[in-house]
Amino acid sequence: MNSRSKLSEDSLGFFRRVSSELDNDESEVVDDEFYANVFDYTFKNNQLKLSRDKVVCCILEKALRLAPAAHVQEFLSNTVEYLERYVSDKYASHVVQTSLNQCLRMTRSQMAAVNVNEESDSPDSLVDIVVKIGSGIVGKLNDFVFDTYGSHVVCSLIQVISGVRVGDDIVRSRVSQKVAQKKTGAAKDKSGAVSGAETVWGELPEELNNELDSFCDAFVSMRDFSHCLTDRSASKVLQALLYCTQRRDENRCKHLCRQVLTACKVLSAQADDGTPAAAAAAAAACNTGGASAITRLAEDSVASHGLECILKVASPKLVQRLCQQCFSGQLLTMSLHHSANYVVQKLCDALSTENQMLLVAGELLPYLEDVLAMCHFGVCIALVKAASRVACQQAEVVEALLTAFHATAQPERCCHAFLALSALDAVDAPEEGNKEEGSANDSSATASTDDKASSLTICPQGCQLVTGLLSMADPAAVLDSIVALSSDDLVRLATEQAGSRVFDAFYECADAGSKRKRKIVKKLKGHFVQLACHKVGSYVVDACYRNSKSKSRQEMAEELLAEEHKLRESFFGKHVIRNCELSDLKMNSFATPAKHTNKKRVYSDTVDGDAELTSPPAKKKAKKEKGG
Repeated sequence: MNSRSKLSEDSLGFFRRVSSELDNDESEVVDDEFYANVFDYTFKNNQLKLSRDKVVCCILEKALRLAPAAHVQEFLSNTVEYLERYVSDKYASHVVQTSLNQCLRMTRSQMAAVNVNEESDSPDSLVDIVVKIGSGIVGKLNDFVFDTYGSHVVCSLIQVISGVRVGDDIVRSRVSQKVAQKKTGAAKDKSGAVSGAETVWGELPEELNNELDSFCDAFVSMRDFSHCLTDRSASKVLQALLYCTQRRDENRCKHLCRQVLTACKVLSAQADDGTPAAAAAAAAACNTGGASAITRLAEDSVASHGLECILKVASPKLVQRLCQQCFSGQLLTMSLHHSANYVVQKLCDALSTENQMLLVAGELLPYLEDVLAMCHFGVCIALVKAASRVACQQAEVVEALLTAFHATAQPERCCHAFLALSALDAVDAPEEGNKEEGSANDSSATASTDDKASSLTICPQGCQLVTGLLSMADPAAVLDSIVALSSDDLVRLATEQAGSRVFDAFYECADAGSKRKRKIVKKLKGHFVQLACHKVGSYVVDACYRNSKSKSRQEMAEELLAEEHKLRESFFGKHVIRNCELSDLKMNSFATPAKHTNKKRVYSDTVDGDAELTSPPAKKKAKKEKGG
């Protein structure tokens, strides 16, 4: 007997051989006879007992992921009779979950047309079987939703009956995601995992649509419905249901959001039909406890995820109501909390009107330094993106950031503070110390010049902040600050993964102008070969070349072609040669006769044929006519 299994050695030996065969032939198509033998053995030797075994359940999951639809259908059909025992079991629940997930990989016609084997007593289609499983789960929904193992099966069922696939980042915990990645490894993409939610079937079968209606009605009628935000298992089910209903039926999603918030005492039961009188009555009823309720939920490590999901799928009208009746007066407290600050970030992402932006900015802008002191940088980034998207309070946001980072007196150096996410005086302090130490020990300072060539500190979130500021209507201060960076600082920024995004945003900014772009090329001159051979820097070279005018392109091309052999020896340098069309430029240059060679004319004809660069021949012609 195996210490991890209670099955006989014969059964374990059979499934070990199955596992070995699947591991060897996973990349190839295994014939249908192999899967027929596997599942025939499973069905004849007590499918429930095998599914509840710690060792065999993993092998069954692997086989179900690769098996034809008919075997998945027959397996699900055999679970209906003992559904509760499957769903509540630590191991069998994972097998059922995998079987339901496989339904999302089938087409709508397969769901309706595929039938079980002729020997089976049940001629039901896969849609009919899913409906039976759904009806069985709905009958004891409260028990399954709040069960650690049952909640995973419920999440998978929601996805099937709605025809929407939800990503693992939503329905699975971080620990569960890490375990799944460790098991699947390179085969992670084969599981169909996605980020967010995507619609699988354009039109939902009527039977599944009716089952989704029944499920939603049963969900809001659960006896413990008011605890669905605060319970770890139920919260995942709620999030899956919200994402799926938003994709399938927005009205159903809006109703579900209101029901959840009302049950949790965030919103009042007073109806708000849009009239001023109804809105005033709802606000009066909500202000008594809505603000404290939403703060309490936002500060809960579990409920905060549910609130984030609600804000993500909520309608603009519901966001407006929450801003006025619940979040008003609570934003600073929530922004300083380790869990609630994420809810504030999602609120900023949901803002769509100037009134909403004015309310949020009015409460947060005077205290941005306090928020930064708590290292809640996401709040500042979300606020910047909201100001850029809504086109409101942009100048005030920039001014508040300069004040918070102590950069008001030196706006030309604000990028040093923004990229480091630290006050400017704190960024400058180490530099001053290094200068004093260098003057006392000139020889040692000279020896370590390469290591300390750039004093720029780069934080990924700081790069997001700068990128958001560059998308505003007047990003002149940030643009000038980027141009004012030293050559070594720009090289360091260009070789950082997040820093390369800053260059992309810089060149996409309409206010960057040719003069600023020209200054960047001048400062990077002498470093283009180094950047072109770098994994990240090569993208920056492409962006510089693509967005520069002919004179700057010519200088870059000459520097790169001077050390062409280094580029060709580098994997990333080869891409730069191709993207910048350096080979074509070199061939055209050599094809021109020496006595008529004019570097500006050759480069101009090759790259863009600017009139400014082709003007010299016209002048010579004019002189000849004058002399004649």
